[in-house]
Amino acid sequence: MSRKPWQDKLGVVFSGLCLGHCLLTPALLVLVGYDVFGSALSSEWPHRIFLLFALSLALLSLPKAWQQTRSPMIAVLGVLGAANLISGLFVHGPLELGFTLVGSVCLILAHVLSMHTIPAQQEPATAVVRS
Repeated sequence: MSRKPWQDKLGVVFSGLCLGHCLLTPALLVLVGYDVFGSALSSEWPHRIFLLFALSLALLSLPKAWQQTRSPMIAVLGVLGAANLISGLFVHGPLELGFTLVGSVCLILAHVLSMHTIPAQQEPATAVVRS
């Protein structure tokens, strides 16, 4: 079973996008005003797209990392992160923000832990032939 470090790196990126979207949306609405970006920023489609990518990358990467390390923290953070992000779909307002923030941070931590616990797989070295 092969673990690919790019999956963890992309997992951090998409979980970070969830986090950034939730933190920046209220700030931009206050600073710029609802009339300018309100409908675009408060739309549900970014949530669903970020969630799809964040959960897909977590499912591709974190189970393999757990199988290789048996690290309970990778499993706990991955499950908590996914559960919180999914829960955020079913509520709105401050509770949605809380679920998304906690879920995003948990998945980011799980991916970072995975990257630091398991050394990246290296390509086999090519032999240098000297004449």
